[in-house]
Amino acid sequence: MKARIPAKSPLVLLYRLGGSTPKGQLLRRTLDAAGLPYREISPSQLNQTFGALAASPDPAIPPYEGQAPDCEFLGMCHFTSPQVNALLEQLRKAGVPKIDLKAVLTESNQGWPILQLLVELRREHEVMEVYSRLVPLIREAESLPEENQDPVLWNSLNQAIFAAKGALSAEEPTSESLTAALENLLAARSALR
Repeated sequence: MKARIPAKSPLVLLYRLGGSTPKGQLLRRTLDAAGLPYREISPSQLNQTFGALAASPDPAIPPYEGQAPDCEFLGMCHFTSPQVNALLEQLRKAGVPKIDLKAVLTESNQGWPILQLLVELRREHEVMEVYSRLVPLIREAESLPEENQDPVLWNSLNQAIFAAKGALSAEEPTSESLTAALENLLAARSALR
């Protein structure tokens, strides 16, 4: 007979979402109403891995003493996909304001120190913000009529579109490269009007 390994209970990790703020209070009330336990991540625990904080902090890891990132983080540990969706829906319905960064504990990120995870999530967040502005701008620029346009300005627009598509298709686009492409395309489009 096979022994069953009990599933771990969901746990929410919170960073910079203190209970002394209205947002932190509303978040805690929502988590309490959902029956979800939560634990605060202190700045001194930023060297701990995501997986260790989901279980219990490793006493062998020295406390973090550097500059702590000034961002909010909600970590969902031992959640199934339906549980993640349910929590996000509960937060939305309760009116909890947007939380900067969120992550689900996975096999691939459980060994990441929380500090490294926050830096990577912030980088991805910045890339996605610029990406979400650049994609519709490319579509808009591609739909502009060529007729009655100055050929030099039209060529500049097409070069900007090409460069923007190249920035988007990079293996690891950066917010800097996407922002430069966005600004270049905005300038080329504005010159036509």
